[in-house]
Order: sequence, then structure tokens, then C-alpha cells
Amino acid sequence: MFSSLRKRILIITLAIIALALVINATVSYLTVKSHDQQQVAEQLGSVATGNAMAIEEWIAARTSMVEAAREPAKGDDPVPALVQLAKSGGFLSTYLGKPDGSLTTSDGWVPPDDYDPRQRGWYLTATEQNKTIVSMPYVDANSGRMVVTFATPVERGGRLYGVIGGDVVIDKLVAQVNSIQPTPSSFAFLSSGGETLIAHPNADLTLKPLTRLSDQLTPSAIAQLGSAKTNWQRITIDGADKRLSVTPIAGSDWELGVALDDKEATAGLRAILKSSLITLVIIIGVTALLLGLWLKRTLAGLERARDALEDIASGEGDLTRRLPEQGRDEVAQIAAAFNRFVGKMEAVMVTIRQSSESVRLAATEISTGGQDLSRRTENAASSLQQTSASMEEITSTVEHTAESSR
Repeated sequence: MFSSLRKRILIITLAIIALALVINATVSYLTVKSHDQQQVAEQLGSVATGNAMAIEEWIAARTSMVEAAREPAKGDDPVPALVQLAKSGGFLSTYLGKPDGSLTTSDGWVPPDDYDPRQRGWYLTATEQNKTIVSMPYVDANSGRMVVTFATPVERGGRLYGVIGGDVVIDKLVAQVNSIQPTPSSFAFLSSGGETLIAHPNADLTLKPLTRLSDQLTPSAIAQLGSAKTNWQRITIDGADKRLSVTPIAGSDWELGVALDDKEATAGLRAILKSSLITLVIIIGVTALLLGLWLKRTLAGLERARDALEDIASGEGDLTRRLPEQGRDEVAQIAAAFNRFVGKMEAVMVTIRQSSESVRLAATEISTGGQDLSRRTENAASSLQQTSASMEEITSTVEHTAESSR
């Protein structure tokens, strides 16, 4: 398969180009991936921080309003102060609970006889922590809407005078959280204490455990994510990988979580990888075509030299055949060397042919001389035979004469 020099050059060249492109694509991918992860982390942090600041400002504004009502509420009639607080802060209702168990409200609501503000969560928490607190969201019994309570302790003469509380509907806050959607499949949620969902795109999960979203969302995990040491963590929610960033909300025990869909966040990175692969295939294909045509043209002289040598090796070669010498590359040099070699071979063969002709002529002359010598030898032999016969006759005659003489 790879016996052809052209194929080997083509394959090796394509392999080197492919390797170079793969290395370049890999380096580019890793570089882009690193920047992409940093950019995603910054984007995630920016979205979470920006919206967390808006929630913090919302909490801080109402906290300041509740705390500003401390002094007016100490008067003989705290109702005007409570009414003003309700109007300015957009509270559903404001009230003052005292250590004697009495309750004064801004809307004139009269509590049942068994109602004791001192046993309510907002009163107990504010007095225990001795600071303004934000309660867990709950469904208001009268309006049926989701509300939270801001409560702050009021002191007079170094002693507890009462606790001011204000209920605020958080529908707009929930809507703001639900509007956070960096990508189509991403979402945000608001939780309390790393345990309970306050706001989520799925309203059925409101006030449900945070672990309903994912078993990984434990209070310790939320606390770790909320620390400055961790930017985001990959978790699985509803079978999809998410990059979760958690930002604590100052002035409360709330946390804002932003879950960025990992697949959508890395869509650009995958597009770069896909385009790199397509580019690789196109470059390899175009290179193979152009390089194949160039090699075919460049090595054509080498193929002609091969064919000529095979023709000569077959025993019926034409030594008058010459290869075209085009260019100054190695193939042209091989053609020139081949032509010189064949020229010398042709000269040697001509010399051999001339020498053979001379030998043939000399052999013919020697053969003719031999034949003449043979004829002469035969004639001499015949003469000798006749002479021998004559001598025998003479000998016989002499012997006969001698006998007669006796």
C-alpha cells in the first residue's frame, strides 16, 4: 500500500500537517477554555453580586426605616409613627409589641385574646439578638401573600420598651429573583439559612427544603459556596450540570444562588472546537488534493526513469531513449544522470558491436585460410600416396631384378 514514494510523501506530509493543526487546535482550545472559565466565573459573579446588592439595598432601606421609627414609637401614641412607617416603607402592616403583652398596629387590627406578641418569632428573635432582624418568609393569614417581617428592639432608659415589626410583601423581590436568567436554561433562587427556598422559578418549591433542588445543596455546601474562597461549583440539578454561585445577602441570613447551565455556558467553546475540527478536515482534504497533483507532476520524471530502466532490464531496451531534463531539482538530475549512463552504455555497445564485427571478419578469413590449407594438405597427401605406390613398384622391381641376377 505504501510502496509508492509519492504515497509515502503524501501520507507523511498530511500526517505532519494534521499533527501540527491538532496541536495548534489543542493549545487554542485549552487557552480559550481557560479564558472562558474565567469569563464565565466573572459573569456569574457579576450577575450574582449585582442582584445581591439590589436585594441588600432593599433590606437595608427597610431596616433603616424600621430603626428610624424607634424614637417616634416611644411616644404616648405610637400609631402615627407606625402609620408613617407603613406608608414610607411599603409595609403591609406595622406594629409595636410591648413586654406587657400589648400590641399596637398601624391598620387598627385587633388581635385575638390569646395572641401574645412576646411568643411570636419576630419578637423573640429581635430581643434575643438585640438587633434588627429579617424573619423567614411566610404566608400572611389575612392577605394570603408571601411576606417577611422586619423587627427591631426599642429601648428606653436602658430597658426594653418593645419591639417594632413590619410585614412586607416580597412578590416583587421574588419576581426580581425569578427574572435572573443568564441563559435560557439558567435560573436563580433565594434561600434562607442554606436550608429553605424563598424564591425559585418553580413556585411549588417555595418554602421547601433546598435539597429538593439537589442533594448536594446542604447548608455546609451553601456556606462554603458563600465564602470568598469558592467562586462556583458544578452540581447536577434535574439531570443537567449547572455552575452554581452563591452570594450571602448582608443584613439577613439569606443567600442568592445563580445556577448557570454548563452546556449553554460552554456553547461558544464547543463551537470553537467544532469549527477547528471542520477546518482540520478541510485543510487536510485541500492539502491532499493539491499536494497529490504537485507530487504527480514533480515525480513524473522519476516514473519515466523507472519505466526506462525496467525497459532496459527486460533485455529489449532501446539505448537511444532519452529522458527530458526539466528544471534543476533532484528528479532533473536523475534524468540527466540516466541520459549520461545510457549514452555511455550506447557507446560501449557500439564499440562492442564494432569489435565483434572485426572478430567475425578475422574468423571468416581464418576459416577460409584453413579450408585452403586443408585442400593443400589433401593434395599433398594424395601425392604422397602416389609416390609411395611408385616406390613400392620400384622396390618390387628391384627385388625381382635381384632375384633374376642370382
